[in-house]
Parts: sequence; C-alpha cells; structure tokens
Amino acid sequence: MRFGLRDLSILAMFIAVVCVATVILKIDIPATRGFFNVGDSMVYVTALLFGPVIGGIAGGIGSSLADIILGIPWYAPGTLVVKGVEGLIVGYLGHKVLPRIETSIRWEMFSSFLGVSLGAIVCYLGLTYYVGIFGNFVIEKLFWVVVATLLGISIAYFGISRKSIVNWQIVSIICGGIEMIIGYYLYETLILPLIFPEWEIIAIVEVPFNIGQALIGLVMAMPIVKTVWNAIPSVRS
Repeated sequence: MRFGLRDLSILAMFIAVVCVATVILKIDIPATRGFFNVGDSMVYVTALLFGPVIGGIAGGIGSSLADIILGIPWYAPGTLVVKGVEGLIVGYLGHKVLPRIETSIRWEMFSSFLGVSLGAIVCYLGLTYYVGIFGNFVIEKLFWVVVATLLGISIAYFGISRKSIVNWQIVSIICGGIEMIIGYYLYETLILPLIFPEWEIIAIVEVPFNIGQALIGLVMAMPIVKTVWNAIPSVRS
C-alpha cells in the first residue's frame, strides 16, 4: 500500500487513541502481573475503519506504549506482537475480505447461530474449568453466565441488524480476540518464565479476564464503527 501523509497522520492519532484507551482503565491481575483494560476496543475500531496495516501498527505500538507508561515494560514486547497481530487479523478480515463477500448469503442466520454457539461454548468451558479460586481471585458461576449471555446477545443483535456488513465485523473481532487470548497465554506460559524464573505466573487465571476484555471491546467497538461508517461512508474505501 502507498503510505502517504494522511495515513501517517491517522496512524499517529490512533496509536495515541489505543494507548489512552488502554491506560484509562487498569485492573491489576496479580497472578500474571498483567492487567485488565479496554484498549482492545480501540484496536478493533482502528482496524475495521482503516484496515490491517494501520490497525496492526496502531494496535501493537499503542498498546505496548501503554505497558511502558503503566510501569509493566516486561509485557511490552509480547503486547507489541499480540496486539499487532490482533489488529492485523481484524483489519484484514473486516476491512479487506468483507467487500468480496456475497451479499445474498444469509449472514443474519449465520451470526445468530454463531452467537448462540459461542455463548454456549464459553458458558460450558467457564463453568467447567474456571469456577473457584485462582490465585487471589474467586470466580463465581454467575460471571460465566453473564459473559456467555452478553456474548450471544451481542453477536445475534448485530447479526440481525439492517446491514449484513456487521456480521463480518463481529466475526473479525472474534478471530482477533481469540488470537489475543491465546497469544497472551503463550507469552505468560513460555516467555515470561524465561525472563523472570523467580516469578510465579499463573497464566490460566488471566484467560477469563482476556475473554471479558475481548467481549467488552466488541460491544464498545461495534456502535462506534457503525456510526462512523454511516456518517462518513468514504472511510470504508
């Protein structure tokens, strides 16, 4: 792609937006020395509005800068890769693949099925493997019921909305969110113990928080993207 002054300006602005969104809410997770945040929402917004390149770079750099600002630089290298790939995936699927999709396909039915299926899977896995005491946290069954319900309703709602384009945005975000969850789990399981062998890292504790992080990011991002696309149609191109 040709990267002009406009693209550089957009990139710089959304690096800052992603960074601020990540910094603005920080809930520490002692078991992994990480934190819960809502920065993924702006990674999704950036990627869906401006594509994989800007989404990936802004997601990676903006999020890793937030790690440094918040005093946890040991996460910055992993965040640079994980959030960068997350933005790349969401931007590629939601911005590049979408225009080639056949509009005659019943994505309303597909996304409703997807919402119900993913909600059921998340509920089952959460209730089966992530209820009880994990480190300093106690996870109740109600947490997973709420998360699964919000996930299913959100996907089904946007799937039956007037614009079928929303379905692929949701699928894109889900794919990016899955990468983020797996990426951080691998980083905390394989990399952090090598850097800090004296630390006790319980990576599994952060998985529910990252699921919630991706879900909240989806719920926050979709109305923003839909509003911008309706107000400024040229952003889609």
